[in-house]
Amino acid sequence: MSGSAFAPMVGIGPGGRVDYGGDDARMVVRFYLRSRLNPYKSGIEGRPVYEPYDYVKIRHPGERDEIDVEVNDEHRQRWPRHWEAYQQKRKQTPQGTPIKLLFPNEPHIVDLCVDLNVETIEQLAELSEAGINRLGMDGRKYVAKAQAALDRMAATKEVSKLTRELEEAREETRLANEAMEQLQRRVDTLEARSRQLDDAPAEFVPKRRGRPPKEPEAEPSGEAWLRSAPEHVVE
Repeated sequence: MSGSAFAPMVGIGPGGRVDYGGDDARMVVRFYLRSRLNPYKSGIEGRPVYEPYDYVKIRHPGERDEIDVEVNDEHRQRWPRHWEAYQQKRKQTPQGTPIKLLFPNEPHIVDLCVDLNVETIEQLAELSEAGINRLGMDGRKYVAKAQAALDRMAATKEVSKLTRELEEAREETRLANEAMEQLQRRVDTLEARSRQLDDAPAEFVPKRRGRPPKEPEAEPSGEAWLRSAPEHVVE
């Protein structure tokens, strides 16, 4: 279906950015190569001349309507994984958890979802009303199951995160305790050595290094004092 049929779901967001009415990561996006007639070259050569162009199809999971337009820079920036896969000729798959993990023993449900371009649990959990109706009478049950699975995955992820943070905190505490114990052992060793020096006889106490203290000068004797007395002393 052309872009005009999809028009009610398209708007213009901030900065002139096209709003396709859904989460970019959940949208069904497929880049492909398409040929177009070049009227100018065809007129010159007198025969039909076709040239290749990059196109992209965009739709909501489970819905029929889609946008089919020539690729521009915005498309490449908004869906870089799909664009890279297209350039490398690999399958363009949406980001998320494969739908087959939700129904491991029910391939008929998996095939139904994939046929409606619902390839991930995230896409199924956020399916629109139109998409749910296309799944049939059990559509809401499938969506509820997908939503419950996402809640469990989120809870498990949060528990894993908290467990990892707890282990990191315990490791930091252990390292801090080891450092404190080493410091305490050094302090105990220094204090024991200080007590040993206080209790040891003076001759066993190591002398401090440096210049010895200056001894006080002896007072001169009377004769020596007279010889050193100033000449102006009156007899």
